Amino acid sequence: FLQGMTAAAAGMAATAGMPRWAVGAELPGPVNWLSWSVNQVPEIMQAFQKQYGASVNPINFEDNSEGFIKAKAGGGKQVDVAQADGTWPMQYHKAGLIEGLDFKEFSSAEFLDPSFKNLKAWKLPDGKMAQYPYEWSPAGIIYVKGKVPEPTSWEALWDKKYKGRVAMNDYVEKNILLASPILGYKGDLLNTLTKEQLAKCQKLLTDQKPLVKSYFPSSSDVVKAFAAGEVDIGYATSVGINLRVKDSGGPECGLFIPKVTHGWIVGNLIM
Repeated sequence: FLQGMTAAAAGMAATAGMPRWAVGAELPGPVNWLSWSVNQVPEIMQAFQKQYGASVNPINFEDNSEGFIKAKAGGGKQVDVAQADGTWPMQYHKAGLIEGLDFKEFSSAEFLDPSFKNLKAWKLPDGKMAQYPYEWSPAGIIYVKGKVPEPTSWEALWDKKYKGRVAMNDYVEKNILLASPILGYKGDLLNTLTKEQLAKCQKLLTDQKPLVKSYFPSSSDVVKAFAAGEVDIGYATSVGINLRVKDSGGPECGLFIPKVTHGWIVGNLIM
């Protein structure tokens, strides 16, 4: 499933990067896939079913904690494959919810960037990996061209002239990472920030609240807000979000990636 979905998403040839046992063989299904709704692209799921004969049954979540709770409640009886990002895969491992993965068993792993093959954050004690990489992105700022000049730093999201027109994301950890570079904090921030530093991040984000239109739970909600003309500038969780706004009939938007930023990497876990 992991290799098949990766291949479908990348538009590979039918047998490129596929395990030998899967080519020309149908898999039992459906595959219950606990995943972000934005990743449940019909064309990708249909391509997987066409190649392997197993349908994909997507189960939605919009936040890592929500996904973890659903996975813990259903376990392997209701979920076959789940998605997670950041350090969340290790929480699944500690809870005994997942199988470790040996990337040598995945022919598609040959095409992974070396830094993703041995990602420290996902390495289990026995040398296996907690999950298989699916996608990654840096964070940035999305803005409406013609209304907002190209930003030069994260501080643009604190500009009072955009009061009530700022879109933010409803992820506590990402907002902390957003505030940290403004305050000059560096390094492995989520693990090293002191209580005093966290308090300063909290104050900075609290000061921003009067400017914020809404704290949106998903990137899809941010896209809808820009397309509807409700916001002019916002926190972009991923590259390409400006193109999604345009595809939704919204205004021409730009994307700015600050010199100091953070990012995420999502993968698939075997329950």
